[in-house]
Amino acid sequence: MLLNLRKGRAAILTAFVVGVVLTVTACSSAPSVHTFTASSGSYPRTLASDTFTAAHGGTVTAPNGVKLSAPAHLITSKTATASIIEEQAGVYDIHISSEWRGTVTVKIPTTQAHPYIFHRINGTWVMELTTKTEGYAVAQVTSLSWFKVPVLITVGICLVGIVGTIVTDGAAGPLALQCLIRAGVVAVSAEVAKIIYSAIFKYNPCQPLSITNLPVTLTAMFNACPLSDPPVPQPSAATSPPRPAPAPAPAPVPAPAPVPAPVPAPVPAPAPAPPTVVTPPPAPAAQAHAWVTRNGDTVTYSWADIPAGMWAQVDRFRCWRYTMTTHPGGWATDGCGEQTGFSGYPAGTGSVSFTYAGATDSFSIEPWKYGPWLNVGQSWYGS
Repeated sequence: MLLNLRKGRAAILTAFVVGVVLTVTACSSAPSVHTFTASSGSYPRTLASDTFTAAHGGTVTAPNGVKLSAPAHLITSKTATASIIEEQAGVYDIHISSEWRGTVTVKIPTTQAHPYIFHRINGTWVMELTTKTEGYAVAQVTSLSWFKVPVLITVGICLVGIVGTIVTDGAAGPLALQCLIRAGVVAVSAEVAKIIYSAIFKYNPCQPLSITNLPVTLTAMFNACPLSDPPVPQPSAATSPPRPAPAPAPAPVPAPAPVPAPVPAPVPAPAPAPPTVVTPPPAPAAQAHAWVTRNGDTVTYSWADIPAGMWAQVDRFRCWRYTMTTHPGGWATDGCGEQTGFSGYPAGTGSVSFTYAGATDSFSIEPWKYGPWLNVGQSWYGS
């Protein structure tokens, strides 16, 4: 992944542009055939070539000290030719002839105090994260093409405050980026981008940058999560040394059989309770009842379930032509008959009837002179 920095004409000191280029391959294209004549000074010219093996990798070194080193199990074929071709003064096409996967080391001699190796990727010169060791500018890369160490002292001055150091000044990052723009840097590698951004804000490798969380103008989203180191290459099956088969796992020790718990003695059933004798309640006594009906000219007073001794003063029943509340006069004018010979209100069940021409529902019968006096259609229930 590359961080692109573009130089703006109108805002060279206050704004910068960030773009992202994703590197999708780790193998270089096949080189052209070059003729090298040491005395001619013409370009391109092959400086060195050597054979790399899958089992051991290899190192190829040019007479001027430019080196390419590859670890074992990098190339996918058994052998491959590694070459260093100088395309123009100080620009080297470094190449491995077969497909490979992983990380290789490029070393270019330099006298600069803060050198940076630039790597041409898809037509753009990209600044790689570079260290200086024993007079060499050293970069770890996952693809090969053209490399150079430009004489840009201002690049080192721009980054000396943030690369490889802990920066507490929040303005160091933006100032360094403006400095790189003025120095003509177009792109930096993912590793350099992480260092620059860590000087601007707290770096989170799995949180994409947002336009709102930086003090500069961003014209492209920069997803920081893929900036992690590339996976360690796995050796191919054809060149990997045989690995001993893992020892079989020891058979698990069988667990001792569980000891069954003693079965508790059954709890004796409780003795049956003696039967409960339920005495049914006494049957309710029939309710005393009296009522008056009319059938044509006959008016009848009936009674039922009358207990003995009720209203002992009753000696007769009288029939009235009016109700107990509407008769206009006494017996001489309103009476229409009576039945005598009773010694108290009759007990049990019975009835008395009176026939009177033109009888109506206004007639009533009175037990004389206690007990329920009822009109035709009325009923009485004793308590």
